[in-house]
Amino acid sequence: NTQLLFMKTLLDKKYSLPYAVIDGVIAFFTAFMTTQLLVNLLWHQTLLIFVQRYANDFKPEQIQQLLKLCQSYKHHTITPLVVVELQKRRD
Repeated sequence: NTQLLFMKTLLDKKYSLPYAVIDGVIAFFTAFMTTQLLVNLLWHQTLLIFVQRYANDFKPEQIQQLLKLCQSYKHHTITPLVVVELQKRRD
């Protein structure tokens, strides 16, 4: 949780991040697809903030990975917002 809180705070600052950092954050989230761990509200909030702030910098395959992630990890109010943000960038 401490890691997620730190990440959420940094992402919400809207800093200009190098692509390597964006790739690393995407790798952090997509790693959950292979583990199927339980995630909490903070995890979903952090994903939403990341997508809202940096989705313009995502590659098409990264958008697909995150959409697939949203099928595995759902939050009744946050996941639909993440999906809408990702689909806006995909189109």
